Amino acid sequence: MLEERIELIKLRKYQDNLVIGGTAVIAFGLWSLIRLILFFVINKGMLRQFLEDFSLLEDDMATVKIITVLISMLVVVGLYIYVGLSARADGKEQGNKKRYGYRILIVLLVLSNLLEGVGTAADSINTGDTEAWDTMLSSGLVDLTVFILLIHLFVSSIRVGKLKKVLAAEDLGSEAVCR
Repeated sequence: MLEERIELIKLRKYQDNLVIGGTAVIAFGLWSLIRLILFFVINKGMLRQFLEDFSLLEDDMATVKIITVLISMLVVVGLYIYVGLSARADGKEQGNKKRYGYRILIVLLVLSNLLEGVGTAADSINTGDTEAWDTMLSSGLVDLTVFILLIHLFVSSIRVGKLKKVLAAEDLGSEAVCR
């Protein structure tokens, strides 16, 4: 009986981790979108150049590159929001379907975040720009935080699944597994 109570407490803890972590992932996704908008607002010349490039010929490589970057950034923001919403729903046990797809996306986001962090670090070493060290440091800390958050979210989702299976095997009933 005591082991069952401990497992229920662990389940609640990991479900809470999913809800809180999912909210943090959504916030990061929205922050990435705000950062993209602010980048173009602050760099009005770049936005003006982008709009001028957009009106050029369709085969212009600069326009294609900019559009590709913008679309990929919006897709990544959408993935962060989807992962966050799925983690929150899994933590709150909303709906009847089992959610496993977001775990795959978490792994992909971890890998992309890792590659982006390594690329940023390599670029900062290669350029040798010592004036922008504070920007690179803050960007690196944000990337590290998101990396840790995504790993924590993945581990919590795996542990919730395992604890649900253990509790279901012990015939605690659906009311004991549900919050």
